[in-house]
Amino acid sequence: MSKTIEIRDAGPIERLSIPIPAAGGIVVLRGCNGSGKTIACQAVQALVADGERPPSRDGSLGALVEGMGARLTIGRRVSVSGELEVSSLEGEDPSLLVDPGIKAEAAADVARIKALLRLSRATVDASAFAPLVGSDEQLRELCRPASLEQTGDVPAMAAAIKRDIEAAARKAEQQAENYQSKAAGVRATLQELGAGPVVQLKYGSAEEARAAHTQAVREHTNIEAARKHNAELRRLAETAQVSLQALGIEGTAPTIETAREQHQARVAAHDQVRARIDELRHELKRLESELGRAQAEAREAEAALLTQERIAKQRKDLEDTISQCSGFREITEDEVGERAARVRDASAELENWAVREKTERVRAEVLDLEQRARAAAEAGAELRAAAAGTERVVLDAVRRVCGDGMELRDGRLYVQTDRGRELFSELSHGERWRIALDIAVKAVGSPGLLVVRQEAFESLDPANRRAVAEHARALGAVILTAEASDGELRAEIYSDAVQEQP
Repeated sequence: MSKTIEIRDAGPIERLSIPIPAAGGIVVLRGCNGSGKTIACQAVQALVADGERPPSRDGSLGALVEGMGARLTIGRRVSVSGELEVSSLEGEDPSLLVDPGIKAEAAADVARIKALLRLSRATVDASAFAPLVGSDEQLRELCRPASLEQTGDVPAMAAAIKRDIEAAARKAEQQAENYQSKAAGVRATLQELGAGPVVQLKYGSAEEARAAHTQAVREHTNIEAARKHNAELRRLAETAQVSLQALGIEGTAPTIETAREQHQARVAAHDQVRARIDELRHELKRLESELGRAQAEAREAEAALLTQERIAKQRKDLEDTISQCSGFREITEDEVGERAARVRDASAELENWAVREKTERVRAEVLDLEQRARAAAEAGAELRAAAAGTERVVLDAVRRVCGDGMELRDGRLYVQTDRGRELFSELSHGERWRIALDIAVKAVGSPGLLVVRQEAFESLDPANRRAVAEHARALGAVILTAEASDGELRAEIYSDAVQEQP
């Protein structure tokens, strides 16, 4: 015995009874365009799945939808009472999995996957993609926040995450190429360093070579300084010798002893004159002039004495200078050349060690760059694999509710049949409907009521209509759909042979 859903005063509908066959099957709303078929489907969906509520009929106090143990009143206030005896999918239509109405096959499969996930009520959180890259933290580092927030559209979220991971992979691959390019340039420098003649090094380390070079430079600097000092001493000695010889030319002047004796004699003569002045005052005038002469001679003698003392001091200083400057050892050109040769050898050794150290640094740099390039390339490959794995996450979500019969490959939806693995889009209309109904009924349970869009039902030929009706009855599910026809709005149970009147 069939149950019914009653609709009153909804849109253009004044009153409509919709039979719900207990054994399942298809219920078709028929009528001309504008008679209320879409409003009726909307009203049933609002009752059983809290969908969009239909408008009230003009001039009525409100719309009423009642049946399957529940009552929905739509007026100034909306009230729901009772307990539903049937379950349904909220806002989902299994016909979108059968035929999304898109001609491009790849785009149609994307729409099918979305419909499949919604139809099966499969949910995927962004954390499901974390194992592909290692952890939630790494996923957040690789992906934009907007990509991880599309939890309501799993295929879109998977596609966005895949794009972000592929972008990170391209970045890693570009880094690998940059490291390889740098390594090639540094390797060329290494080859240039290795192209020179092989030099036998004298010291065991660069530090020893630097110490030897420093010592050689110090010795060469010291001997050069000594040679310059000796040259200066020689110049001073020669200058002193010339000055001493000049003093010898002036040796005709009285000696110090002679000058001293002369000075003493003059003093004595002066004293005698003094005495004679006392004795012979009468000869004062004559002797005064003689005294003046004596005084002048005494002053001259004193000046001569000072001159001789000065000359004697100069002679002593010059003789001391000659003595001091004549005691150095003459430095030969060979000694200076030998020190310069040591400096050249030490410099060459130091340059050889510098080349060796640079070679080792360059070799280490090449190894480091190559290692970085390998690491970046490996990271890029891992990210590529992770990006490819995003489809597996979506497939796992599908498999949790649909079993292992479906598979995603390169964005296309495949299904396992008794003929082997086939594209879902290439299955017959009836086969796709059976799969869609299986998934929908599994999601809502039995008894279940599914609202299917009018275009989907009208696209089915009689054979596929019968096949869908049989499968719905086998699952204990009721499909409510619509078909344009003449006459007023009415609801009919689809039968393999004839349509049963309610």
